[in-house]
Amino acid sequence: MLLLVGTLCNAVLIAFSHECGIAPAIYKDFDFLDVSNGPSGRILNGQRVAENALPFVASLGFKIGPKTDLGCTASIIAPQYVLTAAHCFFQTKLSLKMFLKVTSIHYGSKYFRKSKSVRIVEIFHTSDSTPESYEDILVVKLAEPIEFDYKTVAPVCLSFGAKPDTFGNVLVAGFGNHSFTEQKFGKPDEYLVEVLPVKKGRYCK
Repeated sequence: MLLLVGTLCNAVLIAFSHECGIAPAIYKDFDFLDVSNGPSGRILNGQRVAENALPFVASLGFKIGPKTDLGCTASIIAPQYVLTAAHCFFQTKLSLKMFLKVTSIHYGSKYFRKSKSVRIVEIFHTSDSTPESYEDILVVKLAEPIEFDYKTVAPVCLSFGAKPDTFGNVLVAGFGNHSFTEQKFGKPDEYLVEVLPVKKGRYCK
């Protein structure tokens, strides 16, 4: 699952050290993002970035047996709340009680295996939150607040009424499945980024 992290390609870096959405490391790597072959519909040709390039990117981990496997990509929106996709809950087919028991939020590193983790205690979604709708949104409450250092961990900005220009570019980040050949997919351990265009609604139907 690819989660739009809300960083516009033409965004201006705000000159405050403790602001949401600040990701200085990504600007160092931004010139090397390969968009010469044109944008794709998902992160097919994603670029690797520096550690903590996007300090607000997190992930869901599912404890299956003795180990924890990577689930969906997420965004930190507040010390005790994380945003992800509703289908990350619904498609597990787990009861709420079991989902809360086996799921954790991982943060603080672009590498899943190096990240810190915290349990989740509650989830929030609307009755319209389905994979088929445009409300595929899930808010997760954490068992304890995440401490922001604004270098390795920080919140993403939530903008009211923000609407990227159609055909403008945005930067997306996600774990997803990493394709090493046309036939095989490997389990990811780090998120990748890519530049994608903003399309009109009818394009997605």
